[in-house]
Amino acid sequence: MDADNSTENDFDHDLSEKRALVVDDNMMMTTMSKDMLEKIGFGVVDVARSGSEGLARVQEAKEEGGVYDVVFLDWHMPDMSGFEVLRQCREDTGLHKMAIVMVTAENQKRSISEAMKTGATAYTVKPASRADLEIAIDTVIKWQEGLTA
Repeated sequence: MDADNSTENDFDHDLSEKRALVVDDNMMMTTMSKDMLEKIGFGVVDVARSGSEGLARVQEAKEEGGVYDVVFLDWHMPDMSGFEVLRQCREDTGLHKMAIVMVTAENQKRSISEAMKTGATAYTVKPASRADLEIAIDTVIKWQEGLTA
């Protein structure tokens, strides 16, 4: 069986209590990402189909006391770019423990550098495979452990 289609959770980390949000305007990408993240083991995977909807979901979760553990964020969306969502999230001190992974076709070194300087936790280029997402999640977990150390 192909690793991307595996239904077994063979990832090294227990993510069953973790909440993720996928923000992408492409329905096929959100469906594929949601499916892979659930198979990797996330307890909750929500989807937003625009930057503004993603930002609204992040704020709603914060107000309810359940900040997302990680947001997987596309860069290019028509109403609000993922970069703008990243910038606004990083300006909100109540979201400092929320990891943000840029998952995007934007692969220019300058853009990647700008996203990382602005506060992206990890970066992977579309189309992201399950292995790509696992590498990004591993980076996120190490980053989150560093916050509590």
